[in-house]
Amino acid sequence: MDYQPDKATFELARKEFPRVTWYKQKGMRGVYVRLFFVVLTSATSGYDGSMMNGLQILPQWEKSFHHPSPSHIGLLLCIMSVGSLVAIPFVPYVADGLGRRRGVMVGCMIMLLGVLLQGMGFNFGMFVAARFIIGFGVTIAHGSSPMLITELVHPQHRGIYTTLYNALWYIGSIVAAIPSIVQGFPSILQLMFVWTVPESPRWLIAKGRNEEALTVLANVVRIEYHEIEQTIKLEQEFEGNGWTELFKTPGNRHRVIILIALGFFFSMKQLYINGILSICNAVVAIGMCFFVDRLGRRFLFLVSTFGMLIMFTILTICAAEYVKAKEKGAATAVIVMIFLYYVCCNLAWSGLLVGYGVEILPYRIRAKGITLMFLCVDIALFFNQYVNPIALHAIAWKYYVVYCVWLVFECAVVWKFFIETRNTPLEEIVRHFDGEDATLGGLLATEKSKKLVEKTELSPIAPVHSDDSLDVNGRSVVQREKI
Repeated sequence: MDYQPDKATFELARKEFPRVTWYKQKGMRGVYVRLFFVVLTSATSGYDGSMMNGLQILPQWEKSFHHPSPSHIGLLLCIMSVGSLVAIPFVPYVADGLGRRRGVMVGCMIMLLGVLLQGMGFNFGMFVAARFIIGFGVTIAHGSSPMLITELVHPQHRGIYTTLYNALWYIGSIVAAIPSIVQGFPSILQLMFVWTVPESPRWLIAKGRNEEALTVLANVVRIEYHEIEQTIKLEQEFEGNGWTELFKTPGNRHRVIILIALGFFFSMKQLYINGILSICNAVVAIGMCFFVDRLGRRFLFLVSTFGMLIMFTILTICAAEYVKAKEKGAATAVIVMIFLYYVCCNLAWSGLLVGYGVEILPYRIRAKGITLMFLCVDIALFFNQYVNPIALHAIAWKYYVVYCVWLVFECAVVWKFFIETRNTPLEEIVRHFDGEDATLGGLLATEKSKKLVEKTELSPIAPVHSDDSLDVNGRSVVQREKI
């Protein structure tokens, strides 16, 4: 069913429920406002990426570090990615062991330590160490933030809110001209407010704290609670959560292909951009957040990727023409194509990188799967920062042909493997990958899961009417039936 904002109902678990207006419900309004501070993790990352580009053009910065050589600048640009790579193995254990909220808090505290050292920056070595620590902390926070958002928001709003998360990367890049010490401001805000955000109900259920989870889910239809409870219990009883689980089943291998593609394909698009382009990117990326449910994830990825292929191919032709004939019109066309390329990129890749990556993963491997995706992002960024400048210097515009071929490969992977997940509750997305082998509790449980339920001591599902949903006190909005 297409997303229709003028309808009084929305679809969940193949049933119709009253549409929820989040700002009219006190409990939901409070949670969503506080979740905004979790979203700041992405803005912090965007700030750092653009800040280093800005610092290099400042005479005062060059003088302070005695005019660093190209190799030293390359080290500064990549050291944050190194910190991220070192942090990667710890991400799933922090998120699953300590909880999503504490994961954000731990990451923020580590990053603040790095920002303090960076702000002091007495010498080059200290500055490098500070950026390593910042990369480590951002990755820890970045590993928990999107899962907390995805697992906490109402299913009606999941697409918009999770897509908005990564799209705000550009907001950080826009304000990156501010001195480096200000980079710690978002983390300070996060530490002040993230503890007021409810913990992920899925993490609470996984830890046996069901009553707390039910309280958190008071703003969500009751059917989702039963699906979460039974699905997680079945996963804990009959499924593993080790790293090998990512490759054991056809469905999980399908997910891994998508996660690796998201990581590598997204990072190959992070070129150096100026402030005007950052503003353009932010407008497009944030604007598209409100269309992910209406247009669909797969459609947006296809339009975005094929659009980038077309724009980059034209850009390559114009660049070659400029080199050969020195035509000013060709140079202007290159600039125009760069803008259009990023417009196409931001139709999907900027926002859906995290939103789509998180929602296609079942709970038991969600943290590890997202960790794998971020590992691919960091590897690709590390490659870009070292190989691209060397290749461009060696063969100039001809290196663009490599990216044209790469974009053809991206289009093929997106067309073959990326599937549609809109209007599907988080637990039910497993059906798209695993079919009847999916581990899914609730009313829509597969035959396999129903048999597994019989082997456990899970309580039967209370009858749920298609028009039932809960208010902030846990009472049915329509029938006021007590839980």
